[in-house]
Amino acid sequence: MNLFLHDLSLSRRSKAINAVVGGVAIWVCVLIYAFSASPLELELELDLKLDKHSQSQSHSYSYLAKVDAGNESTSKRKHQWNLRKVNLMPHQLYGAVFSGHYPTPDLDSVASAVGGAYLFQGLAAIPGAINAESKFVLDRYDLPYPGQLDSVYKHGSAYVLVDHNDRFQVPPLLRGNPDDIRGIIDHHTLAQIPAKASKPTYVQIRPWGSCSTIIATLYSDFDIPIPPSIAGLLLGGIISDTLGLKGPTTTGVDRSVAISLAAIVTGSGANEHFKQSHHENKHDHKKWDFDNFIHSLALEQFQAKANQTSKSLYAIATSDFKVYEISHIDDKGNRKMFKVGWGTVETVEPFYSQYLRKATISELDLAVLPRIMKEQKLDLIYLSIVDILEQTSVFLACCTEEDVQVLEEAFPGQKILRTFKGPDGDTDGVELQGKGVSRKKEFIPPLKNSLLRSPPP
Repeated sequence: MNLFLHDLSLSRRSKAINAVVGGVAIWVCVLIYAFSASPLELELELDLKLDKHSQSQSHSYSYLAKVDAGNESTSKRKHQWNLRKVNLMPHQLYGAVFSGHYPTPDLDSVASAVGGAYLFQGLAAIPGAINAESKFVLDRYDLPYPGQLDSVYKHGSAYVLVDHNDRFQVPPLLRGNPDDIRGIIDHHTLAQIPAKASKPTYVQIRPWGSCSTIIATLYSDFDIPIPPSIAGLLLGGIISDTLGLKGPTTTGVDRSVAISLAAIVTGSGANEHFKQSHHENKHDHKKWDFDNFIHSLALEQFQAKANQTSKSLYAIATSDFKVYEISHIDDKGNRKMFKVGWGTVETVEPFYSQYLRKATISELDLAVLPRIMKEQKLDLIYLSIVDILEQTSVFLACCTEEDVQVLEEAFPGQKILRTFKGPDGDTDGVELQGKGVSRKKEFIPPLKNSLLRSPPP
């Protein structure tokens, strides 16, 4: 009897062990299948997030509605997600408002906001007037203009900064609501923290030539297909910020992504080519030669950007204007802050030569720049006029004799073409022959170093 009970106990234990082993084996098989070369695909239904308030605004709705129109018969859009990547998505960005730098967002800002809003089911907004180049590219791909920020963003809404991280470029509407800032996606030098939030913030900063490049790679990283219209807009953003892939900030990643986006726009290999080329950072140029296509797009964009004949010189000088805060600490530990403004006018011929007329330069240096300087309470102000195609420039400074020394130290070898005397006979402006074209890489860094070494009194 005891032997029988002993055998029965062994049998039960054996069955229990077999059940456990079998269960473990099943889970191992599931995991192997999920992480195999042909991964399990999860189909997630992502709600089409439309802000009730913004529906009454003509262009403030989610870009999903416009891009997906005619492609989906339902009110929801479905993505195929790779199981291995689903947990990598920054879910705090879903449904957020994406917006570029204040007060003069450029095409890269607009494209990044729209591309980010589409990817994360959010809303694109613009914190200022939309420029001619942005209108041109949005119209080209039949995309609506982003809504004005004050009509899209409401306190308590999730917000993502794109194409900026400096606190001076954060819209005033956001400065009192730091907890609403859920993410920063940018390609500029990390500046002062724009706001102190009580929650962790998603930050994606990469040293590339365009923020649109970063947004495009996020689609690839998370296996989300890019619609041709969004691809065209992101390509326009890259072309704009890298000066047609010829500017000094252009990287190999920008070129690779631009070619991949061109493939999507033209339908030549589309998203499969994008994923392969982005991760391998190489192209079969015999099959994927889009240089002429990108060059023709660049020429059209630059003409749209350059033609500002209907605007006043004040409007032109402030159309792409950024403010920076630079601090100097002397030998005694005393800190002095300089608030510096730098505007950029990117143009092509015949408009470039028109800006260089003496009467135009004189008005900019003696009237327009002093006005901007007073309005924005700046210590120093500069304006660069760039010939995009020839990669040359002149830049103007509203300054005193002492400030000229800062310029000469910051840009050694630069030729001072003209100085302008104010009513009191003192130097109130200077025009220099520029060798650079990039504010981010060639103008601001040497100026900052000069101010740190030898600040004006």
